[in-house]
Amino acid sequence: MFEYLIGYDPNNGDLTPQLATSWSVEPDGMSLRFQLQEGAQFHNNNGEFGAQDVVYSLAQISAEDAEHSHSSRYQRVTLEVVNDHEIIFRLTKPQAELLQSISEQISALEIQSAADFEVLGEAPSASTRPLAGTGAYQYVEREQGQSILFERVPYEHWRYQPDFQELQFRWMNEASTRLAALLTEEIHLAGLPQDQ
Repeated sequence: MFEYLIGYDPNNGDLTPQLATSWSVEPDGMSLRFQLQEGAQFHNNNGEFGAQDVVYSLAQISAEDAEHSHSSRYQRVTLEVVNDHEIIFRLTKPQAELLQSISEQISALEIQSAADFEVLGEAPSASTRPLAGTGAYQYVEREQGQSILFERVPYEHWRYQPDFQELQFRWMNEASTRLAALLTEEIHLAGLPQDQ
């Protein structure tokens, strides 16, 4: 559902362009300049991705009351918006792992729609819908403690077209229930202990 500034190639571990088309270290050695993807659309007609969405997403993670596990790392970053498709991350001290932490590899900076936040009027919670992302799947619904359902976006995604129309995650505590669901083809992938 969400994408990141930097992608991750699981075959070789390389960091790859995603919502950032390129990045470079600034001459001060403590700042990173990002060129941003043009034309990436947010779900549910929430407009095109741009610098304001990076600013919003980083602000949520770095807020004083944020419970994000990487919050303290992002509190040492300020953003400079050069234009709608170029930003600079300015660091207060060196962070060798910053590229990995904002990438899909660590998944610590999901880009969310600032415009959708204005519509929702509050930060999402476990009982409300999540903010719009730019991924190839969009949120449909969830049942607390039961499942969450996503569907393929109804337009040509800017990066790739997924194979499946829907994708549902279900929470099944018992291994025997997961095994029965696999055997009846009610589900298609599940973790099982070796004795199952």
